[in-house]
Amino acid sequence: MASEAETGKSVRGSDLLASLIDLEGERLDVAVRGLSPDQMGSALQEAARAQREQAVLLEAAESLGSQLELVPLIEKILQRTTSLLQADRASLFLVDREKGELWSKVAQGVDTEEIRFPLNQGIAGHVASTGESLNIADVYEHPLFNPEFDQKTGYRTRSMLCVPVRSKEGDVVGVVSVINRKQGTFTDDDQAALQRFGVMLGVALQNAVLYEQVRAKQQEVSTLLEVSSALSRTLDLATLIQTVMRKASEIIGAERSSLFLIDRASGELWSKVAQGMDTAEIRFPLKQGIAGHVATTGETLNIADAYAHPLFNQEVDQKTGYRTRTILCMPIRNTTGQVLGVTQVINKRAGRFTEADEHLLGAISAQAAVAIDNAQLYERVRGMKAYLENILQSLSNGVLTVDGGGKLTSANTASSRILGAAPSATVEDNTLVGRPAADVLGAASGELLDALAQVQRTGSAFLGYDLPCRNDQGKDLTVNANVVPLRDASGDGQGLVLVMEDITREKRVKSSLSRYMSREVADRLLHEDAELALGGVRQEASILFSDIRSYTTLTEGADAHDIVEMLNEYFSYMVDVIFKYGGILDKFIGDAIMAVFGAPFARPDTDPVNAVATALEMQAQLAAYNQQRKQRGQKAIDTGLGISTGLVICGNIGSEKRMEYTAIGDAVNLASRLEGATKQYGAHIMISEYTLAKIGRRFVSRELDRIRVKGKQMPVRIYEVLAEAGPPLKPEMARLLDVHDRALIQYKERNWKEALALFRAGQEAFPLDMTFDLYARRCQYFMETPPAPDWDGVYDMKDK
Repeated sequence: MASEAETGKSVRGSDLLASLIDLEGERLDVAVRGLSPDQMGSALQEAARAQREQAVLLEAAESLGSQLELVPLIEKILQRTTSLLQADRASLFLVDREKGELWSKVAQGVDTEEIRFPLNQGIAGHVASTGESLNIADVYEHPLFNPEFDQKTGYRTRSMLCVPVRSKEGDVVGVVSVINRKQGTFTDDDQAALQRFGVMLGVALQNAVLYEQVRAKQQEVSTLLEVSSALSRTLDLATLIQTVMRKASEIIGAERSSLFLIDRASGELWSKVAQGMDTAEIRFPLKQGIAGHVATTGETLNIADAYAHPLFNQEVDQKTGYRTRTILCMPIRNTTGQVLGVTQVINKRAGRFTEADEHLLGAISAQAAVAIDNAQLYERVRGMKAYLENILQSLSNGVLTVDGGGKLTSANTASSRILGAAPSATVEDNTLVGRPAADVLGAASGELLDALAQVQRTGSAFLGYDLPCRNDQGKDLTVNANVVPLRDASGDGQGLVLVMEDITREKRVKSSLSRYMSREVADRLLHEDAELALGGVRQEASILFSDIRSYTTLTEGADAHDIVEMLNEYFSYMVDVIFKYGGILDKFIGDAIMAVFGAPFARPDTDPVNAVATALEMQAQLAAYNQQRKQRGQKAIDTGLGISTGLVICGNIGSEKRMEYTAIGDAVNLASRLEGATKQYGAHIMISEYTLAKIGRRFVSRELDRIRVKGKQMPVRIYEVLAEAGPPLKPEMARLLDVHDRALIQYKERNWKEALALFRAGQEAFPLDMTFDLYARRCQYFMETPPAPDWDGVYDMKDK
């Protein structure tokens, strides 16, 4: 409360002024002359204060009556309040009965765009709940005051005057408070003035809130009409997703948004576009994360703090550098109620997502569901059309369709080749399409034209062999022809289909066996007296798999010719090394290489060593090749190699008509899995414990892990090969091995804290070594979720 001196002085000034107001003429003149200087000063001060208050109230009444927008209204209220009471700051909180909260979009001295807290919390909450005013001379002595706010902002609150704002019905609709009177503390007159001001505010606030609600509804209707119009303009799924996300972000005031659709065949959620992500397509398991939970349960999630939610994966933020705060995620359902996907908006620019936002996003999702259903149907139809067209274009036989009027409606590439027409990219673009069948086939073969007429007349299929034909280029051909009637689902005729097989074209096979298989296998096949037969022998061999990392990204947008040229150059370097160390090239698998050391002739003592030496030299050759690519302005190539040793079956695999000399067995499968695992550990050359046992100390290596590859129950230790043994290790490599070995020992002994410290030290010293980071994350996980007592240290590889 105000001090007694100040209060007394104010009361005397008020009484004097009240007594003088009732006097007139000579009586007023006599009364004024009879005042002492102190009394006169007090009366004048009170008169000035009353006049200032009256002026502010009149000005406020005029300006508030003309303002309907809530935020500008609150700003004006706060300006008038601080001016009226000579305070540092003021705030106005409105009552949200539905949520049991006090809220405000404007508060002087606070950066946030919206404040919300429980209705019964703090000084403002007490005033809102009880309807009584509070005039506090020292807030730090008041039990309801929370000093944490001052600690966060650095502002020092001293005194506070807080009064309720009531509607014309007398209900508390808000709370207005003023902080830190510039001179002294707030007086009873200040409280009375603020209460009078509060009466004026109630009606203005009610009108503004009603106006905001009406305007929000109008904006919602306008927005939904705009969204509906935008969605109706496209059937392309990627464009549709972009439109939905853009509109959702704009309307709800979110920083980012994403729309994920359910791929039930793969059990995944996917999207071709996501704001803030630079990848062309995102896919993840259907039950993973917040979006997966909403997709599988069908419930809406409105999350005020993403980092506090158990389903939120913070790794995405860590990778992108983006900070997710709030999330609103809801399902998209079709007309039957089935969940098609989820819509997700992130980081509302003004506070957290509200129920109104949920309602609006739900309306957008409902409209999007219809559009997505139509777009997916369109995609399926278009995909089926393209699929059928690709089949036709891939056929070696010519296929023509003829409508009821005798015109060609489609023709594949093979038909153009057979008839000597210009080639085309699609069935519809073929230069034969649209021409009369009589003109095209009549000049080529009278018998073909007669066959079409016969099927058209009888409705029965025709099959002819060895029919003579001359194409547009004057080349004589012989074809087999099959003509069948084309009918729709109801059996009505739609024309004819003509299938032609060119049986005159000679097929020559010009190849050298050494171009398709190793020289050793070729020599063995050429010098064997016995007839080739299926079968094989069991023998020990070392299998090497090599694969280009991020091959899709590397070749994205590149010309097919350039890709083939790059692969040919790359394979030339790699294959020469394989042959140098006595390996055989088993096969190319796209950009991957499979090589076998120990077939057809096994050399158990040297094959594993040669396989590892090959891997090291392949890396050296790759570095030289990358230097050339760098000089040509091309991207460098990175590879991973996996090697394992064991018993395999080597021999001819296939059928009597088509066979291939290869190796099959667990060692082959394990080598392939190790090559794939190099990406996870950041290793370039990875070998199994079986290979390590054979090579002894010929190479510098480190133990990476004990894993169980997909499809196998027996775990295996894996190692990374770093260099040949012999020369003294470089200090940096020696330090890496020392830190790694000590950390791995602690990890195996379940000393998670000590292991984590060592792995983090390794991360700092060797930031490019992914193994330290991988184990650091494992240690953190095991510290939070300790493994079972019978934990054997084996890591299960989920992928191949």
